[in-house]
Amino acid sequence: MKKMKRILGIMVAASLIIATSCQEDRVEEQPLPEGQAVARLSLKAGTQPQTTQLKSASMLFDTMIIDEAFIGVEKIKFKPLVDRKEMKEQHRNKDHQKIIFEGPFEINLLTGESYPEVNWLEVYPGVYKEIELETENLLEGGNSIFIKGSMVVEELEIPFEFSTREEFEMEIENDTGIVIDEGVLNELMVIFNLPQMFNVIDFDDVPEFEFSEEGVLIFSDESNEEIAGLMREMMEEVGIFLKLKPEGHAYGKYKNKHDDDDNDDWDDHEDDDDEDDNDDHDD
Repeated sequence: MKKMKRILGIMVAASLIIATSCQEDRVEEQPLPEGQAVARLSLKAGTQPQTTQLKSASMLFDTMIIDEAFIGVEKIKFKPLVDRKEMKEQHRNKDHQKIIFEGPFEINLLTGESYPEVNWLEVYPGVYKEIELETENLLEGGNSIFIKGSMVVEELEIPFEFSTREEFEMEIENDTGIVIDEGVLNELMVIFNLPQMFNVIDFDDVPEFEFSEEGVLIFSDESNEEIAGLMREMMEEVGIFLKLKPEGHAYGKYKNKHDDDDNDDWDDHEDDDDEDDNDDHDD
């Protein structure tokens, strides 16, 4: 079961520019069947590289810098806002009851690049509420996730690495749903606010943590494994999925609320449902 989200959004629109002309070049120039849409998904960290203030359980970091961030994905699924029975009644086509991007994909979260590229997919238009990612341990070292960077605390730089070989599912929701519009190219994105994963750590315990011989703070399946497990669970908590405007900017406002402990909400949409976001549908 998913935990209640504690997403702390960040300003990202400036780093999400994808020209409409580029989108058109990637899709065959032919009319879509009536009642169809085209969608594609990318995954990305909030900025590249990421530098931010982060409040842990016990102290305020001066900065956190994410130098590398990779994820291996086996499969990407989408779930509609309506239930499966209603979707069948609407479309009467069992071939489209599951909308899935089949991997495997190796994705650089700092650049948004995927190998192989996540292709465009014909989908049914409508409102979708959830994306489900199935990770795969296809990265170097047999990892499914690898993140590397450094934290600066009171002028002391602490390099760190987080990795796991576990294969698991992440369910990232949009409570109000994302609109997939008919007859257009719908660019969708999942954004991970990676530094917020470290909110599960009480850094008063740093002297008790395990470091490598090179002085790197390691969170993995073998080192500081309890915290690594909590960080893995936080991956879906710090994820937001949304839809991009035609010029590539994200719909919705994001608040950087690292210092606001009393308000864990984020402003999801602007004015109307056309600026909602969504993904394709699963089971």
